[in-house]
Amino acid sequence: MASETPETPPSKIGLHEAVAAAKRFFTELYGVGGVGSIDNVLLEEVEERADEWLITFGFDTRRVVHESIPGLIMSLPKREEMTRLFKTFIVDAHTGKVRAMKIHPSAVAV
Repeated sequence: MASETPETPPSKIGLHEAVAAAKRFFTELYGVGGVGSIDNVLLEEVEERADEWLITFGFDTRRVVHESIPGLIMSLPKREEMTRLFKTFIVDAHTGKVRAMKIHPSAVAV
C-alpha cells in the first residue's frame, strides 16, 4: 500500500516582497517627485491575511482651491491646499501580483 504524503502548501511571499510589489505598482501608476505629482510617500499599514497582503501607503497631494466671494464677478487668486491621501493595495500572497487598489477611507488636510 502506497503511503500518502501531505501536499506542500504553496509558498508565500514575505512582507518585504509584498511592500515592494505594492510600491512598484504605485510608482508606475502615479510617478513620484515630478511637477504636480505626489510627495512624501510612506508605508502606513500592513496586514497579512490567508492569501493576500493589504499594504497601505499615505502620500501628500496638492489641489488647487478656487476662492470666490458671493457678489464678486471674479474669483480670488487660487491657492494650493495640501491633503494626505491613503491607498490600500491588495497583493496576492502566492504570486506577488497586485490584485486591487482601493481608496482608504482616511484623508487628512495637511
